[in-house]
Amino acid sequence: METNFSPIENYPFLSPFIFTENPEELEVHKEALLKQLEEVWRPLAIDSCQSMEYLTAREKVFAGVIEEYYREQYKKIVESSLCTNNSFDTLSKNTHLLDSIIQTAFEYGFADLQILKERIKEDLKKELLFKKRSLPKKRKNLVLAGHKSRKLNQIQKSRIKGRC
Repeated sequence: METNFSPIENYPFLSPFIFTENPEELEVHKEALLKQLEEVWRPLAIDSCQSMEYLTAREKVFAGVIEEYYREQYKKIVESSLCTNNSFDTLSKNTHLLDSIIQTAFEYGFADLQILKERIKEDLKKELLFKKRSLPKKRKNLVLAGHKSRKLNQIQKSRIKGRC
């Protein structure tokens, strides 16, 4: 078992409690998750042109598959933990499972990045058009408010002069 401690800090009694990376286990979980996601997604085949419906469906598929996979794998982890006295081993397995889910989420989400980018562009264009339409009215109101402000200042000055 490889440790993360320097030779000075290498206490043998700590070796059962050291978290070790296990890239193979992560890859096994990721591949299984991506395969399940693809299997569930394939029959739906929602057109990506309908971006909101597409993204909503992808999110629901992801949530369902992840929930089921995590439940199954967690059950296996708990069952295997009944045979071991090392709770850190159980914690380590759960951490690897969660890491693989997080990495899978990023990979799954990256596929939708272009759609999200286009959606944000559309939203920004709509906002720009709205602002361009409302800008002349706001300028007009600003000019009117400026005129009223000047008139109020003149009235106030004339009242002050009248008192003196």
